[in-house]
Parts: sequence; C-alpha cells; structure tokens
Amino acid sequence: MGEVVHYARQNKDCNASLLNTTGWGSLTSVADEDLIRLYVAFINQTPLEDWVKLCYYSTSDGCHDCGEPLEVVTNGMQIKFLNPCKYPNGIGSFTTTIEITSGKIVFANDLRKHFPEPKGTKVAHSLCTIAGLMEEAQDYETVGLGYGFCTADIDILRSGDNFLLSGCEVENTQKVGEIITDLWWYSIADYDLATKRKTKLPKSAFVFEVPNGKYEITHYGHINCDNYDRIYAEIKYVS
Repeated sequence: MGEVVHYARQNKDCNASLLNTTGWGSLTSVADEDLIRLYVAFINQTPLEDWVKLCYYSTSDGCHDCGEPLEVVTNGMQIKFLNPCKYPNGIGSFTTTIEITSGKIVFANDLRKHFPEPKGTKVAHSLCTIAGLMEEAQDYETVGLGYGFCTADIDILRSGDNFLLSGCEVENTQKVGEIITDLWWYSIADYDLATKRKTKLPKSAFVFEVPNGKYEITHYGHINCDNYDRIYAEIKYVS
C-alpha cells in the first residue's frame, strides 16, 4: 500500500495477464475497452498515459494491517495503491498493562464474561486485521483485562515475577501451566477483579502468587502467524 508499486513481469506471453504476473485480484471489473488498452500496453511494454481503476483487492475486506479497502490502479506496466495505509511500516508488537492488587494473577483462555464490556458497550473491531486485534486488546485494557491474540495452545512460562506465553521452550524459565485456546485469545487479570462479577473461574484457569503492582504485557501473537513455535506474549512486572 501507499508507495508500494508492483511491476509487471517482463513477459510477452499473451497468456500472462497483468494481474496474474503480480498476484493481485482479477480484471473482471475492467471495461472491455480499457482491458484491450491495458493488454496492448503490456505486450508493447509501453505504459498508458492514464491510470485504469481495477477492482478492490481483498482477503479480509481490505488491507491486512489497517483494514481499509485497497484502491488499485494500473497503467499497463505498473500496479499501485492510491490510499495510503495508516501503518506504512506495519504493526509490530504493542503493549497493554494490568494492575495486580490481590497478590494473585490469573491466566485463562477467555475471561471476558468476568469483566464489563469496554466503553459500556461492545465495540466491533475487524479481527481479520492487525489494527482490529490491537484495538480489541486496548479496549479490554480499559476494564482491567489483559487480552491478546494467539494461534495455538500456549505454555505459561515463569521466571521470577515475569511470565511468557509461548509455543516453544525458553531458557531460564519454568513451565507452570498452559492455555488451551478454544478461543484464539488469552486472558490475564488480577484475581480479585476477575472474580468480582463471577466468583467461579474457568476450570482451566491458572492462578499464581505475585507481587502487587503494574504488569506490562507485550503482545506478539499477531506477528508471523504461520509459526506456532514462538513467543506470543511477555508479561513483565514493572513496579
């Protein structure tokens, strides 16, 4: 997106269409006269003076990062996106925080029913986008719930007062539990806060004694989703 430009492959084979060579969408929405002009431009390796609008390319209603529709144009030799992404460098790890006041921290798959809806009502985010996953986590942070995305069952690893949620072994840590992700998210919260609205925690929840204070959760679950053997989150005692 933004300034990204996909160049058509130098191939005069009449069966190699522009979008087949670049991997974007289809030409079904292009008018016949424009399709002919594009074909001639590609065969002659001479770009058009104007840009022809193609269909939106969409795997999840738009850009994988921000979710906005991808407006695509071509001059027969180049394909480019007109609308810039809010995150031109992508979305890396991000951080949320929780406060522990009970001396106990809870890890579970899904604790949403133990907390009020963020902002008083459920706000819909596109969870097929990285921005939507981040905004969902940030919303639940406002009600005291650490909430993050993951793509597999994960181990709870402990080192002192710090924790990792991981799909792989990590040196100098001890496995103290696991989260079975029927829902592809993990939940982390203060024990008293998690049991305030519903006193009974899920049977699969793990509870550990920890110092009171602020804990910083760095979320990695949305990064490199095809690799399950990785760290999904780091929970660090701050103060």
